[in-house]
Amino acid sequence: MLFAGPLDDPLGQLADITAGALSLLIGAAANRSIAEEKMFNISALSAGLI
Repeated sequence: MLFAGPLDDPLGQLADITAGALSLLIGAAANRSIAEEKMFNISALSAGLI
C-alpha cells in the first residue's frame, strides 16, 4: 500500500503525514514517560506540529 499510489478512501480515513508524525511522537513520549517515570505533555514535545 505504501508504494501502490493513490487508493480509494470511501470513508475518508487515510492518514496524512501529520497523523504519522503524531503517532511517532506519542510513541516516543510514552517510552520517555516509562523510562523517566513521569508524564509528558505531547504538545510541549511537538515543536509546533499541533
